[in-house]
Amino acid sequence: MSRPNLTPVSYAILGFITRTPHSGYDIKQLTDISTSFFFAASYGQIYPELKKLEEAGLATSKSTPQGKRERTEYLATPAGIEALQTWIRQNVTSWDLRDEGLLRLFFADNTDRSDQKSLIQAMLDEQRLTLRTLQGLQESIGEELLPTSEMVLDWGIGFGTFYCEWCERQLELLESQSKE
Repeated sequence: MSRPNLTPVSYAILGFITRTPHSGYDIKQLTDISTSFFFAASYGQIYPELKKLEEAGLATSKSTPQGKRERTEYLATPAGIEALQTWIRQNVTSWDLRDEGLLRLFFADNTDRSDQKSLIQAMLDEQRLTLRTLQGLQESIGEELLPTSEMVLDWGIGFGTFYCEWCERQLELLESQSKE
């Protein structure tokens, strides 16, 4: 069996299925509550990756129907766990922060101050919501997290706090410039 070209989504999936079998739906739900603040994945990415992992012998599947609904759960094989461990040990070669709000702000000199303020306020509101979600997650399951997952959650809270404070400073700056 040849090893496929694995993507970060492949490795994320392997991470989720190393200890417990999960369906594609389960993986999407886990992603939404755990990694989406720094690495999101869609159903359109998850299901093809699961098939690719299974075909490469990195995951196995079993049918676990629920009532009349078909359901397939996947579990990493020893080769899949080894592939995940090898990937974790590799040097990180990129930093990819994609923030559409920041992209819009980068070009916002083409709009007036009120549009710029509205954009930053929307960014702030969204980040506050994310921050509250992460803080709630920390309070509700913080003690159940594995140590490295707890580190990443702490990073998310720290980043979210910084992001909110940064937005507040930019709003104050725009407000002071409007008065000049």
